[in-house]
Amino acid sequence: MNAYGSKYHLIFLLVLAGSVLHVVIWYLSNTAKNEVDKVNKYKTKTITQNTANFTLQPLVLLFEGGCVGSSATNQFLNDVIIEHGLKKYENKKFAYFNNKKYKETRDNLDVAIEDLSKDKLIAQKKGQVMYIKLQFKKFGLIDSIADIGVDFVIVLRKNILDSCICSARDCFLKKDNGYAVFAKNGTKAPLCFQRRFHPEIETKVFFTKHGIQHCLKQSQTKQREMQKMFNFQVVYYEELFAFEYTSSDVAFEQSKHAWETIARVLLKNKFDKSKLVQTLQKYRGSRQLMPNENLIFNNREIMNDLKGTEWEKYIRRSNSSLL
Repeated sequence: MNAYGSKYHLIFLLVLAGSVLHVVIWYLSNTAKNEVDKVNKYKTKTITQNTANFTLQPLVLLFEGGCVGSSATNQFLNDVIIEHGLKKYENKKFAYFNNKKYKETRDNLDVAIEDLSKDKLIAQKKGQVMYIKLQFKKFGLIDSIADIGVDFVIVLRKNILDSCICSARDCFLKKDNGYAVFAKNGTKAPLCFQRRFHPEIETKVFFTKHGIQHCLKQSQTKQREMQKMFNFQVVYYEELFAFEYTSSDVAFEQSKHAWETIARVLLKNKFDKSKLVQTLQKYRGSRQLMPNENLIFNNREIMNDLKGTEWEKYIRRSNSSLL
């Protein structure tokens, strides 16, 4: 090839390289924009709590996963509803997105959303209160659920070590991270979630070194993502239930404020603060808080591993306040 041809060959390669670079930049910028739009969509899409709306509508309680207080929150909230002279709406399909009937396919999830929409109208017609829980792994559905006309509140657990311990005892963790054992002899305990219904059987957790660190990091990441993605009101398990572990007026007021956040969103103008206080008083100081290190079978090893790390603050070594 002569010099003349080489010159134009070089120009052609430069133009081609420039075109490829332009396409790459366009793709990356649009990908980044789509991610931002995806987050912004969740932040802006009909997702503002309107307590001025006097029409009862479903409340979706958003949880990180299992072992973050969803069962306790559900039970106490039902007591609040009863104290108000109201009834909670339930039917066979009430679990919706947490029900095994609705497998992880788009069509079945659409059915679940349609069922929720229908049940909302039935509950409103009956004047009944309706709320469900949704775990982090299903958060991709939030924009579709929001279209129905619902309210959202995020419930988090500050002490993620408590959450990890509970997850291991309930068999929610992978066994190479941690598993339940009988407190007496350290042999594996196959009770899993059923251990909640057998308080006479004491179980603890055996954590692997990498397992406890993995669980804590994973929980921390999920919580940060939840608060980053959504502008919903946030309440903490520790604030909700602090009143059960002490007779302290300070703890009681914090619990009252946390429950009021949820109750006002759920009950709208039917909310009565005095009814909430009456419900709280029934359980005030009714439980004893256990040091969470006592629930770890190999606690010396694990406590040493956590010492000096960002996770050490979650170790509860005494019957101190939940807060």
